[in-house]
Amino acid sequence: MKKPRNQYSALFKFQVALAAVKADQTINGLASAHGVHPNQVSQWKRQLVEEGATVFERGTERLQREQRAYFKQRTFVILRIAKSLKIRVDRSSGCIKALSRRQDNDTRSRSAIRA
Repeated sequence: MKKPRNQYSALFKFQVALAAVKADQTINGLASAHGVHPNQVSQWKRQLVEEGATVFERGTERLQREQRAYFKQRTFVILRIAKSLKIRVDRSSGCIKALSRRQDNDTRSRSAIRA
């Protein structure tokens, strides 16, 4: 039976990442002190450094950025589903068209070439 993954609170992650940024101890020392893997400490530190400025963004700016990321991901999923259903979605107009047999064969041959 597999060991369940550890889930750490946001406060714990912040404290460990902040200690890593302060550089009072090595990453390995922090990891062993807190009982996490050194790669995890490095990842939390990188996230804090890269995304720390978002704490001071206005709520609307943060919300807009999160919405753009969400819709980009959803668009990718929709286009992948459309491809599996053999339909084509025109991104500019939003029109949906069925692929002709020729287009379907072209996409198959392209994917065979890539593989």
